[in-house]
Amino acid sequence: AKGDVYAFARTNDKGEAAIIALNRGKEIDIELAADFVADGTVLSDQLTGQKVMVNGGRIKLHLQPDQGLMLVK
Repeated sequence: AKGDVYAFARTNDKGEAAIIALNRGKEIDIELAADFVADGTVLSDQLTGQKVMVNGGRIKLHLQPDQGLMLVK
């Protein structure tokens, strides 16, 4: 958690991964660890279609006020 952003990740033994990020505050740019998936992996938000790529074991997100993302691999 950072400020008004709460994020968590889940993985399974099939290599699938998900990151959930919830922002209950103001617009924010945030960087999260994603070292449980390979660099270059693209995660897709199931709510908006937005895509982010893992780079250096991290992802960068831009969250609007009261926005949630459900990123999956």
